[in-house]
Amino acid sequence: MTHTTTWEPNGIYWDIFGTLDSKEVIEFNEELSDYPGLEKMSYFIWDSTKVKKINADQDDANLSAMFGNLLSQYNKNVKGAFVINDSTLKILVQTYIQESKKMESTWVFMMFENRDEARKWVSL
Repeated sequence: MTHTTTWEPNGIYWDIFGTLDSKEVIEFNEELSDYPGLEKMSYFIWDSTKVKKINADQDDANLSAMFGNLLSQYNKNVKGAFVINDSTLKILVQTYIQESKKMESTWVFMMFENRDEARKWVSL
């Protein structure tokens, strides 16, 4: 596993490091679906600033968006903050966001360059 998960009172914080691959993307979805407070959760923060290598692709982004859309049926009011400093990963996250919008997900997403900005946004 190349991430740590912190279960916070109102959401989830993922700190990702090393190599991000397809298996890891699936793990985020599984963790989110297993989160006992999903119905009350108000945010997730996906911090990828420590990722060194990316072995994920557009298909992973599309699959993750489909999974997230299913979860949005259990909680319509979630903010998803992506902290990104890699241009390739930014494109994958943009794909995720676009696909989520096409599926009419009610979740709101934003990309940030640092964790502090993301934390500020999810607390609004």
